[in-house]
Amino acid sequence: MLTQWRMMGVFEGVSAIALGRFSNCDPPPHIPSFTVAEVLRDRLSDLNIPIVSDLPFGHDGVNAALPVGVMAELDGDQGILTH
Repeated sequence: MLTQWRMMGVFEGVSAIALGRFSNCDPPPHIPSFTVAEVLRDRLSDLNIPIVSDLPFGHDGVNAALPVGVMAELDGDQGILTH
């Protein structure tokens, strides 16, 4: 999906990316595969924008509220997302 978004130019207007937690993404030990971190690094690292990962939201666990349509600031050095 990240590759498709890149090819469509979706990231051209993006100024930062906030990533949450990823769960149940590890392949079985006997199957060679890339990790989630490796895929994200490969697909996003050359965008030259702040990218923060492992923020407190995702598909499991307690999730922080993320208001939709609210201006936010992502501090790539501190790893903090605020609104």
